[in-house]
Amino acid sequence: SNDNIGWSLSPDGRRLAIGLYTNSGDDIWIKELPAGPLSRLTFESTSDQRPRWTPDGKSVTYIADGLTTLRQRPADGTGNSQVLIEIPDLILLEGSWSADGQWLLLRVGGNGPTKLRNILAFQPGVDSAPRELLASSQADESAPALSPDGKWLAYASDETGQTEVYIRPFPDVDDGKWQVSTSGGQAPLWAHSGRELFYVDAARNMMAVPVPAA
Repeated sequence: SNDNIGWSLSPDGRRLAIGLYTNSGDDIWIKELPAGPLSRLTFESTSDQRPRWTPDGKSVTYIADGLTTLRQRPADGTGNSQVLIEIPDLILLEGSWSADGQWLLLRVGGNGPTKLRNILAFQPGVDSAPRELLASSQADESAPALSPDGKWLAYASDETGQTEVYIRPFPDVDDGKWQVSTSGGQAPLWAHSGRELFYVDAARNMMAVPVPAA
């Protein structure tokens, strides 16, 4: 489905990175806003999807190589793509940067019988391998969203039997946990102020919850 391919708005709001199915393959394209040209960014033989801008707006990261690799390429199309991280034994579903560029948050799916999704964290230049951030063997954890100041991680989990939205401190996620939604919640998204969290409840309503300043 097309929603797996994804799109992402650049930090300056002037460009859109889009994953598109075309006759030549699944690739990442850059659209100049509001009415500029659409140019192809990736040309790999395997599917490229779920583009995410780097915080400086200069590059785009995306999932490639049969959902095992997170690659990055300058958004102006110059130079080659570079491999940021490779996880051959898991299915890489999404990778996104913290606002300060210090962390990569990875959403992965397992190949085991449960196929539960987990959230990993990786510090380029610091970590040699990604560390498990939220990886319960009983629950499916997905939709990681870091607050603009990087101090809070919102995510969705079905640990109660129903998918709800939670917030934890970041990166020390074991220091606390706060359940935000009460009647189902998914797809958390932070307001730019960092003082409000949006999510979709089980009845498909858009909810907004104030988040106190830490």
